[in-house]
Amino acid sequence: MLAAVAAASLLLAGCGVSRPTKTQYTARANAICRTASSKTTPLIEQLMAAAESLSVSAGGESVERQLASALQQLHPDAASALTQLRALEQPAAGRTAIERFLTPFASVTDGLRQAATAAAAGERQKALTELENVASDSVQMTSAAKAYGMTQCERVLAALGSTGYLHPIYATLVGENHDPTVNQPWTYTVTVTNAQGQKLSGTETTEYTYNGVVVGTEKPENVKFTGGVYHDTVEFPAAAVGHPLDVQAVVHVSLGSVTLDWPIEVKH
Repeated sequence: MLAAVAAASLLLAGCGVSRPTKTQYTARANAICRTASSKTTPLIEQLMAAAESLSVSAGGESVERQLASALQQLHPDAASALTQLRALEQPAAGRTAIERFLTPFASVTDGLRQAATAAAAGERQKALTELENVASDSVQMTSAAKAYGMTQCERVLAALGSTGYLHPIYATLVGENHDPTVNQPWTYTVTVTNAQGQKLSGTETTEYTYNGVVVGTEKPENVKFTGGVYHDTVEFPAAAVGHPLDVQAVVHVSLGSVTLDWPIEVKH
């Protein structure tokens, strides 16, 4: 009987000290986040590059594939880290602080899942909108990790908290063709919306560049437009014949600025 009581006492004592200290927990959490960061950091860089390109222009299929690929890898990496973190035994006194980190982490992970699904379906704008939506949760997640001393977890998805790479301007420049005829009217159109498809108003300046250098500017400059559309007709002089040029539209709206190009070569 005494032996049984002693064994039970030892068992209960062991249960009493089984929970980790805050230092032990943060060390284990940081180890998980360090491994996750080695995977997520390069993926977020790819994501940011693709998102920036797609946000300011129509982009191409290769860029859309890059966005989809980065998201399809980033989501499971983030989800795996979250699962491992949730599986960790928590300090008895730290659950509330830890949950302040894990809850927005879960929201970010779900947002990445939705963005990945949209990108895979070719819904570029929806994918970018989902990325904008995860920004605030990422900031909360980063702040909570820092407050609890999880320095590696503070970094794991922190870059998603900045939407600087998601310029909220969708603009296109479309010319009548790529080979206008000298001294003949040639028409081009600029369209500008925000991420939700709402038409923006602002100003536009048309420039002509050769090998990246501005060689001419249409007058007047900073012409006002409304309703998300700027439309104009120009004529090219004989001096432009045979030279590869770019018609360049410099657009300024309340959300920022964007420069668009349309290559041409003037013909006789």
